[in-house]
Amino acid sequence: MTDYGVLGNLLVIFSVSIAVVFVFHQFRLPSIAGFLVAGALIGPHGLNLIADIGTVQVLAEIGVVLLLFTIGIEFSLVQLASLRRLLLDEGARDALFHRGRRVDWPKMLRDPTRNAQVTASMRALAAR
Repeated sequence: MTDYGVLGNLLVIFSVSIAVVFVFHQFRLPSIAGFLVAGALIGPHGLNLIADIGTVQVLAEIGVVLLLFTIGIEFSLVQLASLRRLLLDEGARDALFHRGRRVDWPKMLRDPTRNAQVTASMRALAAR
């Protein structure tokens, strides 16, 4: 016999998401924030409406893909072209500055491998 537990979980997710996004829309808040709040409410650390962690992880990955798709639809090529200088020039300069600050210079001089460089890059990202 077929297990329809995933369909029940999807029904719960869609029902709660529609309700929460409707409330967010009434307060003129972004729907993406509503989806995030709905996910927090539904999950095992919220109201525990879906207790199976494996199912939550799979559905969360699907939700992230849909979220990225939604964000991608909102950007146009004209907007990205206008932000090119900001994203490429200033973003790269900022990343290199923070990476340079985070380098363990004595380790870098002793061990010129990529190990010290990768560590510095991870520290620069974590500094945000």
